[in-house]
Amino acid sequence: MSSTSHSISNYTASNNLVLDFSVSDHHSGISQIQFSASTNGSLSTIVNKTVNCNGANSCSGSTSLTLPANLTGTVQVQAIAMDLGEDWNGTFSPSADRVQVGPYLVDMVAPSVDGTPEILNNNGFVGNTTLNIRLPNASDPLGSGLSKIEVNLRNSSGQTIERWTLSAFAANTSASVISQNLTHGQSASVCMIVHDRVGWSSNPLCSSSVIADFSPPELKVKLTTGNGSLLNETHWHRLALPFANIEDDAVSNIIERLYRTKSSGGSWSAWTEFLSTNNTSQFAFQAGFQSAEHDIQVSVRSAVGHQNFSLLTYKLDRLTPRNLTFVSNISGGWTSSTSAMVYLGADDSLSGIQELAVLERTNQTISARCGIHANEECSLSFGNGTSPQIATASFVIGGLVQ
Repeated sequence: MSSTSHSISNYTASNNLVLDFSVSDHHSGISQIQFSASTNGSLSTIVNKTVNCNGANSCSGSTSLTLPANLTGTVQVQAIAMDLGEDWNGTFSPSADRVQVGPYLVDMVAPSVDGTPEILNNNGFVGNTTLNIRLPNASDPLGSGLSKIEVNLRNSSGQTIERWTLSAFAANTSASVISQNLTHGQSASVCMIVHDRVGWSSNPLCSSSVIADFSPPELKVKLTTGNGSLLNETHWHRLALPFANIEDDAVSNIIERLYRTKSSGGSWSAWTEFLSTNNTSQFAFQAGFQSAEHDIQVSVRSAVGHQNFSLLTYKLDRLTPRNLTFVSNISGGWTSSTSAMVYLGADDSLSGIQELAVLERTNQTISARCGIHANEECSLSFGNGTSPQIATASFVIGGLVQ
């Protein structure tokens, strides 16, 4: 007796065992042949089959034994023949003389996996195309043994967008795979399928999904008042503690918002974290500014480590103009002339002088002209030819009478 469908040395994924047999009896003839199979060295029979020979002196041919569908391990087959005189050439007792073949290696069960794959250090996002993964333990203890691992990348619709094959495998294997097809903003998960040596495969097991964030966030920063009004960078302002309106398009979460400052001619301060407000896009500086022109650099960093910067200018002037002068050529308050020249001036080192005017003494209102009874406007000069922060003026007081 021999098997034409199974090899003694190699596993097969078929549970249909085809047997060739040949028996002879030149006396009463062969009545029947009984076949039985056991597995993994056990004496317990897993399947029986009888072939009738109808008294022929010789009986040969092929028959098949259908093994259990979930069988994995070694299978041994034995056969005993009975002639018409009901003499057996063996019995089912342990000491019986019987014809036995095998063991045959049968693997009808897929490998098992004790967990799901994991994408390491992701926080729900991945920052580049290299995916660090950990694969759970897989086993095929009674079967043909593990052959390979298939790792594939699937999008949010479950479609495979990339596939890798790992030949080596151990418990809790860590590996790195480089994706060529994962794109910025795309959601994906890593799935694994384990194959054994006869072709059985485990069910796909997939990791939690992650989102690809491959680009630094685009950053938009504006300085505002507390109610959100824009503070123009080219203008001077009196608000010592402005707010920063920070907007970004980061795919992953922004986990850090910092700023540093420097005034004209100075050096950069240390990086300082913004304070949150009730407005999710409005952030507060931790300290107010001094009167000066300031450079402000803002930095944001996403959960996957991408960073971007923005540079702003803030001009603060909370100081009053200096060196205000108001003089004339009248000595001691008396003059013999019917007119007098009056000079006035001021300077401001920050925002500059916007207006230089004379107040009427009687009602403290700005005079339409520079002096009472004057016949001409003030002669104003902003910048004095050298600096825009300096303003001077002069006018003639005429019509003086005794």
